[in-house]
Amino acid sequence: MTMDRSDARRRLDGSPAGDPPSMVAWSVSVLLLLPARLLVGGVLAYAGAIKIADPQAFALSIKAYEVLDPSRHEHLIGTLAFVLPWTELIAGALLLLGLRARSAALACACLLGLFTAVLASAAARGLALESCGCFGEAGWPCEAGQVTCFVLRAAVLFLATLVPLVFGPGLVSADGFLSLRPAPRRLGDDGDLEAIERALKGSRPDRR
Repeated sequence: MTMDRSDARRRLDGSPAGDPPSMVAWSVSVLLLLPARLLVGGVLAYAGAIKIADPQAFALSIKAYEVLDPSRHEHLIGTLAFVLPWTELIAGALLLLGLRARSAALACACLLGLFTAVLASAAARGLALESCGCFGEAGWPCEAGQVTCFVLRAAVLFLATLVPLVFGPGLVSADGFLSLRPAPRRLGDDGDLEAIERALKGSRPDRR
């Protein structure tokens, strides 16, 4: 069974490229996918920028979780304090734009899953954390020392990340804009061979 080439490229809502998007697709994109992307992407991009501005403070926050022994893993802690903020910033910015959105959402989900697990571990061990180390001194909506609130906030963000990861970024995104463009015609599409044949016939000199 062969598949028509026009079916090979489809928009994010499943309709063939070139067809007008449905009202349902626009509604889901504006009311669900866009808010989820803006929330998670904005929070992670902001959190990454805050940490990049003060990597030493973030390194101290990593030590406060008591997951890594500073005397044995000082180099690893320094590496994480550098790599994680840039990963947050880049993945969050891509998710905000909706560019390579599913890959960005996967990276954000991994980060938030890691943060949620570490925070849950801290809560289970009864650690007294003044801050989660996520946003510098800005901890809204959690007050200082509310570790359970830190866990719930990270978990909510993780669940929100699953929306663009599963359903895509929607039409209001860079990926969505690219999907609205009509699929380019390729040699071998219906009518191409006939058009080439007519052009060759027209270019032959009249031998009569």
